[in-house]
Order: sequence, then C-alpha cells, then structure tokens
Amino acid sequence: EMVFPTTGPKPALIVFDLDYTLWPFDCDDYYGSKLYEKNQKVFDETHSRIIPFPQTEAVLKRISEEPGVKLAVASMTCSPKVGHKLLKLYGWDKYFDYLEIYP
Repeated sequence: EMVFPTTGPKPALIVFDLDYTLWPFDCDDYYGSKLYEKNQKVFDETHSRIIPFPQTEAVLKRISEEPGVKLAVASMTCSPKVGHKLLKLYGWDKYFDYLEIYP
C-alpha cells in the first residue's frame, strides 16, 4: 500500500527538520561530545543512550519507498557536524536525497 494515492498529485519532495522532528532534542546538546553506535544504538561520550522518536525510522523508510518522492533535511543548528553524525549513526542518511544542515 502506498503512502499517497495512485491518482492525483503527490509531493515530489518532503523536507524534514532535525531537532524536535526526527529526535526529541537539539543537536547543540551534543556539541563536542564523542558520539558512537554500538549494537544499533547511539550513545554520547558519557555512555548515555541518545534515543530518537520511536517512529522516525519507520516513517523515513516508508516514504523513501514511495516512487517519485524524494526526501531532504533542511536544518539550522550551531552543530551541523552533530546532525550529520547522528544521521549516519542511526543509519538514516541512506533515506535522504538532499542534506542542508547549516549553522
């Protein structure tokens, strides 16, 4: 079953913000922290788990399977490297066609 009806218009591009959209925190919260992945979970340098919103991956995966619809991130943060790193650690970078993360 498709996310969008097979007849009528559907979006060509869906754009997500990062903070409080894909995860319930601000990238700036982890500025300077050494982030890592272990057993498909993401942690900060204090070994505290960094947990995204529970449905984020399912939503991104489902929309990315929709023919003709591209996904993008457009986010402004003081810590763009943290945003890029988290997307990679969660394995979500594969879902996005465009990434615009700037200070």
